[in-house]
Amino acid sequence: MTIRTTTHTVSKGECAWNVAQRTLQKKGGKVTTADITKEMQRLAKLNNCDSVEDFNKKFFSKVGSEFVIDKKEVQGQQQRSVPLLAPDTLNPDSTLRQDNTRVSRDTLVQRQDTTNIDKTIPQDSTLVKDKKQPAKPKLSPVQQEIADINNIKGDKNRIIEYNKKHAKGNYIIIDKKTCTATVYSKDGKQLDSYEVLLGQTRGDNLSAAFAKDASKRTYYTVPGEFEFSAKGSQHGGILYLGESGSTFDPDVEKREDMPGSGGKKKLGATFQALHGTANPKVRNQYYNNGTLADNRQSMGCVNIPVEALNEIQNKYGIGAGSSCYILPEDKGNELRLQEQKDGEIKFVTHYKDEVQNEKLARINDDLADKRIQKKLLAKQKAEQQELLAKEQKKEKFSILDPKTWFNFG
Repeated sequence: MTIRTTTHTVSKGECAWNVAQRTLQKKGGKVTTADITKEMQRLAKLNNCDSVEDFNKKFFSKVGSEFVIDKKEVQGQQQRSVPLLAPDTLNPDSTLRQDNTRVSRDTLVQRQDTTNIDKTIPQDSTLVKDKKQPAKPKLSPVQQEIADINNIKGDKNRIIEYNKKHAKGNYIIIDKKTCTATVYSKDGKQLDSYEVLLGQTRGDNLSAAFAKDASKRTYYTVPGEFEFSAKGSQHGGILYLGESGSTFDPDVEKREDMPGSGGKKKLGATFQALHGTANPKVRNQYYNNGTLADNRQSMGCVNIPVEALNEIQNKYGIGAGSSCYILPEDKGNELRLQEQKDGEIKFVTHYKDEVQNEKLARINDDLADKRIQKKLLAKQKAEQQELLAKEQKKEKFSILDPKTWFNFG
């Protein structure tokens, strides 16, 4: 038996996730997030990598890298073999064989060269065919744009470049490493920057601030792309992030005393917000004191002085519908542009920890399902209203109503 290998050459913008996804889609059937995760693990193992992270680093850091995507045992051709002349079959001082048959040295050289050529014939001619790479699938305009943006180095640079084309207005980028919230214009110009307070737990994982088990509570300011959905008065003025601001760890049970929780898991039940400083008598001292070491004070929300918050809203027009991007701070984590299951394009945190990626995928899929349902209900409502308007128009026409009479005279 002969081992037949199929390889893949890395192209611009590719990662283990989308290669695994396309590999599964070619086999047909519904492809789930869990299936893609398993396929990435299979590819990592097949290419002698200890983890998916190692697989990504080894092969996707450079365009043109080649790795194996499949190995199969096939019935190969029998190897042709012509034995070389044994060293003692020739008299080193003459051109006579042992049987005294004379042979020219030119013939001898030719015979030896031929046997070397024979030895290089592959066992299976299909191995040669495997070296020919299949034509790369043509990307749609959206897929090409996603690939181009993700190929830009640096989370902040990717966000700014993408928003030059797609921003509805001014937006905010929060950098956890510098504890700043910076307002940017649509053309990528920095308008103003403010110091902020962040979650007590350093790092990027999903938050478990309201976990029932106190030992599991974490107060992360979760990275990602969010949208402001409302304006309130809590803590002297507040900007809530919308439904895409869900940051609750779906595998952690909420406290029983949390409103509406009943002590049960509830996906997407907790939100992260940018708001005025909570407990200002205590926390206001941590702004502009010359150190960022004490800026980790909240349960995950981003605190900002009320005066700065009012300026962000009134001077720069940040409000409902505005975008907010929180940059990851752990090495190896980054924001990548990604198409969601409902077709929405957004920046999603790509964690070096695959467990966090799996959890985040479940949250994003759930939120996409909600958006799909919301759009469906809105469409049904519009169709019902249109039908009702037509019925009302028919009822208004009556031959008994002089206003509807025709002039036959």
